[in-house]
Amino acid sequence: MKTLIIFYENLFPIDRGNKSLIVHFIEYLKNNKVNFTLVCIGSDKKPSDQLKLFIDDLIYIQNPLEIKVNKIINKLICFFALTKLDQHQWLQFLVRRKLRKEWTRYDHFILNYVSFYRTIPKKRKKDTLLFTHDIEFFRDLSFSGKKDNFSCNIRLMNREMELFKKFKKVILLAEYERKLLAEKGYFYKNLIVSGIPQKLTQNRFDLEEEIDFLFVGGNALQNIEALNLFIKEVYTHFSGFKFIILGKVCEQFSFDKEKYPNIKLKGFVEDIKEYYHKAKIIVGTIRSGSGVKVKILEGMSYSKVILSNSKGLEGIEATHLLDVINIDLFRDTNNLIEIISNSLNDKIFRKEMGSNASKLIKNNHSPRKCFEEIINNIK
Repeated sequence: MKTLIIFYENLFPIDRGNKSLIVHFIEYLKNNKVNFTLVCIGSDKKPSDQLKLFIDDLIYIQNPLEIKVNKIINKLICFFALTKLDQHQWLQFLVRRKLRKEWTRYDHFILNYVSFYRTIPKKRKKDTLLFTHDIEFFRDLSFSGKKDNFSCNIRLMNREMELFKKFKKVILLAEYERKLLAEKGYFYKNLIVSGIPQKLTQNRFDLEEEIDFLFVGGNALQNIEALNLFIKEVYTHFSGFKFIILGKVCEQFSFDKEKYPNIKLKGFVEDIKEYYHKAKIIVGTIRSGSGVKVKILEGMSYSKVILSNSKGLEGIEATHLLDVINIDLFRDTNNLIEIISNSLNDKIFRKEMGSNASKLIKNNHSPRKCFEEIINNIK
């Protein structure tokens, strides 16, 4: 049995959660001797050396939209699309045509994102597993700011659930997503809840924890929103402490440097490990968006204190004040300030909570627990 995995985007550098998930998944396939080929649709003319070293059996396609005429045609089609899931049809047609010889060579297919569903020929969708990463209508609703009013995206919701039914399996990242789908009337038994695996990293307690707060995030609106709210609601009480921000979010994020001189924007870094080891608290107070927040799981895997909220912890079975700190569960701001102060000043407190966080990762987010059911569907 042979599987073709189709990934739209440059896989490296790993600066977003969906890339991290696919890299973990491919590594697990390799370790379990699964026969597969990776198709990567990237913006570069040739695959990066890192990608070529990562995988032997690779089909690399330069994104056809790098050609101007294709980009124009695709934009016109996007303009008339009924939902965001029906955009980029021209791009998918071009990729599907480039892969026309491959559709009969493989037994199974794995597709990254439902919005690229047209890449897979109709007759092969029943042999395809779909990685969702985010459920689009959940995400759309979150950004709309309306809690339970689906009038703005009812068409998107119906379209997405209709598309899910066409695939052999739909891979969700958390049990709460399955429950929400059931609430909206999706009872098909083709759902798999995989979770997001993390590799445990032993905390370097011998290193000086010189970073008080650490935030890691890509260039996305929800990350900018999260930073603005965190600084306004929480960090304003701790402005004398060092706050480091990593990732492409630094390209768009701005703040009052005179008022907050201890906030430092570092941008994208090749090796994030040192920053995690030297951080006391990982910040993940996300207010919008959907799906499981990989950077929170990543911080937990380093045995770090996680300062988050209910939205940021969606899909993560963590207990407040045992595994993580959830700022939404404090009725009194003074209590929140006290707990954060303890986290900053008490190394034993940090070590105990960090140890609980890493145990949660070990028990709930091992590669085997996350991917075993998927493997069983392609062997």
